[in-house]
Amino acid sequence: MSVICGLQLLQRVEDLLVTVSQTLNMELTVEQLVQHYSDTKNELELKHNRIADEGLQLVDRLNQPILIDDR
Repeated sequence: MSVICGLQLLQRVEDLLVTVSQTLNMELTVEQLVQHYSDTKNELELKHNRIADEGLQLVDRLNQPILIDDR
């Protein structure tokens, strides 16, 4: 994991903790919390699926025989 990716992850965790804290303090409703994070969850799920597909394609390519041209 790169440093930037790690920092982005920490920022997202911090944002989530602030939002949960606001919900527990009744500054936000649970509905607002769910609505706010539904888009993020869907976006992350799409990215995860895309990366998983790319990983499977890479594994499939690595499993193919190596062709050597001995001219």
